[in-house]
Amino acid sequence: MLMLFTFEEFIQNLTLFTRGIFIFDKDGTITEPNEALDSDGVIFLTKLLETKKCIILTARNIETLETQILEKLWGNTNFQNLIFACSNGSEIYEYSDKKKYEKVSSLEGNISIYRKDIEKWVTYINEQEHLYITIEDRSDTMISLVCIPRESSKEARNNFDPDKQKRIHYGNILKQYFPLWEIIPGGSTTIDITLCTKYDGLQHLYQNYEFWSDKAIYFWDNFWEYGNDTPVMTDPIPCINIKSPKELFTFQDYAH
Repeated sequence: MLMLFTFEEFIQNLTLFTRGIFIFDKDGTITEPNEALDSDGVIFLTKLLETKKCIILTARNIETLETQILEKLWGNTNFQNLIFACSNGSEIYEYSDKKKYEKVSSLEGNISIYRKDIEKWVTYINEQEHLYITIEDRSDTMISLVCIPRESSKEARNNFDPDKQKRIHYGNILKQYFPLWEIIPGGSTTIDITLCTKYDGLQHLYQNYEFWSDKAIYFWDNFWEYGNDTPVMTDPIPCINIKSPKELFTFQDYAH
């Protein structure tokens, strides 16, 4: 059964408030794309972590989450309630007694054995399209192709491929060789190549923490055919479609 709600429908459904585990996509949901948690986000997440277990389920790696989320949070934050599920949830990190995040579980996979084949494809695309795509290793199950330099301006990133059609085209070329992989546009400038979808990552969380879809709720920013959140909708977990982080942060106005 498809359980997709708008934010307006969510705040009118009080039964969803009682769920103890809130799972968030990162880019476009709890932060702006490729940006750090802002001051409103810090207040929102800090308050929520007082009573809720919160999980960031994202294609990003742990280094990005440490820089863009962890370093922005206040020292008195309840970090024990905050879990990072990186690389589509194939790697799970918890806050340890050493006062840092450490990996506690990971899904099996070895995408690196295909790296030379991916490099050949990237070289071909770069030559044909006059690009400079670089390869970014994220985990044992995930590689990202960065289509323009990370240090590019926000304007350049937003203008590179706003309708995602370029990256869909490039990804479809690779799918001819690896039809069973998830190969989709990520953020505003990358192509994510992964052996594990966010559905797989969600099942990984279920198994690791022994909860099920009736105990959790998932927040994301975009429902479309090629999005990495779309596989989550094959699970019965309620999904809340957020227009922007600013809309999400108004949740604290209703959660009394």
